[in-house]
Amino acid sequence: IEDYTEAIALDPAYPQVFLNRALAFNDDAQYDEALADIGTYLSFVPDDPTAIHLQGVVYVNMGEDERALSAFSTAIALDPLFSPPYYQRGLLYQVNGEPGLAIQDYLRFIEIETDPFSILLAQQQLEALGYFDP
Repeated sequence: IEDYTEAIALDPAYPQVFLNRALAFNDDAQYDEALADIGTYLSFVPDDPTAIHLQGVVYVNMGEDERALSAFSTAIALDPLFSPPYYQRGLLYQVNGEPGLAIQDYLRFIEIETDPFSILLAQQQLEALGYFDP
């Protein structure tokens, strides 16, 4: 975090550093700081689905499921081929008792994701929901 803060002091107009520091803040459970840096990043790069997805992850970590769902849905609307928010939204639907919506998101995630391990994780979630590919 300190290195990112120093980099920002040297060049506060370089948005990627804010997003990188937001990731570090999130990993360190400094969620308000993470959200502030994501907001700064988005002021430079509006409508970036990666940043909005990260915003959703931070909201999940804060226990703010409705805000997280909104962020994941926004990221999906901005880039329907960006797979991570489908998986994250599926998890939220699953834990909040909406298995049909979770299944839809996991299936879409599997359809567009290229990483075999990530696909396996989604398949395991589907199996946990009692869904088996016919």
